[in-house]
Amino acid sequence: MTRSVIDPITRIEGHLRVEMEVTNGKVSDAWVSGGCFRGMELVVQDRTPEDAAQIVQRICGVCPISHAHASSIATERAYGITISNNARIIRNLLEGAQFLHSHILWLYNLAALDYVNPLNALTADIADTYALAEAAGTSANSDFAQLKDRLKNFADNGQLSIFSGNWFDAEDGTAFKLPPELDLICTAHYLEALQMQAKASQISGLLGGKMPHIMTLIPGGTAFVPTEQKLDDLKALVDELHAWVTTTVIPDTLALAQYYPEALEFGKGCGRYIAWGVFERPSMEYADRYLPMAVLDENLNVSDVDEHLITEYMGHSWYKGDDTYNSPYFVTDPDFTSYDVNDRYTWVKCPAYDGKPYEAGGLSRVLAAYKRNVPEIVDMVDDMLKALGIPGQIAPLQSTLGRTAVRQIETVYISQTLCSNGLMSSSRLLRAAIANTSVSRKASPVLVRVCGRLRVVLSITAKRSKMARSLAIRSSFRLRGTWLRLTLMAFMVLWSKVLLVCRLAISKSRSMHFVPFTALTPAPLAQYILLSRQQARASRRLLALGGG
Repeated sequence: MTRSVIDPITRIEGHLRVEMEVTNGKVSDAWVSGGCFRGMELVVQDRTPEDAAQIVQRICGVCPISHAHASSIATERAYGITISNNARIIRNLLEGAQFLHSHILWLYNLAALDYVNPLNALTADIADTYALAEAAGTSANSDFAQLKDRLKNFADNGQLSIFSGNWFDAEDGTAFKLPPELDLICTAHYLEALQMQAKASQISGLLGGKMPHIMTLIPGGTAFVPTEQKLDDLKALVDELHAWVTTTVIPDTLALAQYYPEALEFGKGCGRYIAWGVFERPSMEYADRYLPMAVLDENLNVSDVDEHLITEYMGHSWYKGDDTYNSPYFVTDPDFTSYDVNDRYTWVKCPAYDGKPYEAGGLSRVLAAYKRNVPEIVDMVDDMLKALGIPGQIAPLQSTLGRTAVRQIETVYISQTLCSNGLMSSSRLLRAAIANTSVSRKASPVLVRVCGRLRVVLSITAKRSKMARSLAIRSSFRLRGTWLRLTLMAFMVLWSKVLLVCRLAISKSRSMHFVPFTALTPAPLAQYILLSRQQARASRRLLALGGG
């Protein structure tokens, strides 16, 4: 028996160490240690719900939207708030963009280099590469000849960075099995994936204000206000992502599967799965989501999730006590001692469902959707099983290759959902919302006329103000302290105030309050809504006076 330690585990989010006992070439025991205390439960204590939605995003820079969404849903359930349909659509778009970014990143920029050898692509025949891409049904958007030249310069430089030290020539060059032409295709898609990730993040940035850590997903709905231009930009980005995803991820996965069929034989895990689901339908029911909620036991029998069956055990973690806590009465009381595999060795708690370990993630979501008979998922999974040569057999998907394939099914399904059910239909809904909320329902005809005039006046004034500022800057060097400089400065200050008041009025008159203000509205949200409405009324009075 020997001891083996891998620290840190790479290509994951966070700090992880694995210590193993190996007997006769097989792992006989293992201890997994999370080396970083986050304590997010303590950070959000005594904070307002809207603060919590922002703070918990800092758990992860790749998937912050899911944490903000979960926090907001928890708040809405506690206060009995039902979000509007527009807010539901926007949240789905935000989640979908994040999923696409994450899945593209995972397949091409994290996992692919376990299968793809870019240096082997140096011997690829360019004509054969294009022929193979066409035969495999995968995209050939890149210039393969140019890429081959770039790879040659990369190899000749000799600075292989993290790939030096027996990476691409592992096991005497036999560890990588792809032919040179397929290596060249996958390397091209590796580089294209970097651009596609950026496109997905642009969607999140447009809807969320920035990415990572968006600002518009708040308890009660969303602070995002759609415009015609934003919707056009979003549609163009989603269409481009969908076109790329549908022509790469599944064909590439099937191409890899031909050369690594043994990956269907290992990597099963515990064989039990749990999924809360994601992407709300109008019903807002967890079991009716586009990717629905489900618990799957050892025989893949389906049941609904019962959150009261979730437990946390902390007997081997660096927290006080060794009890098992039931949802929702969890405790986080840190108490670091020392690293000891016979006692306490990790900051990670040990969660279980109904006393057993369950797996969550992409495989869980797709299996749940398959068992819930989501038509698109059923069709794609059945087609994938046929392509892998195992028609009708779900069990082999519980493997390394199966997980890879299933994750790409989820990627394609999400991109299709954003196009067909998400953005295409939401564009009509949101455009209607823009028309209905472009001026407040209580706005007077005077306000309508004034807002229309201001749009014209402000466009002219902005140009003149910019010219005045430029003139003031140039004049201040020649006529420092003279009446001209003072006059121009006063003019700038005056117009800045006018612009501020008008911008506030227009933005408030166009704003969309997704949170209904009722007797059940929680105090922090009620105060926010009331203040917003008071500001809007004050702005309308100013404009009415200005419109004479």
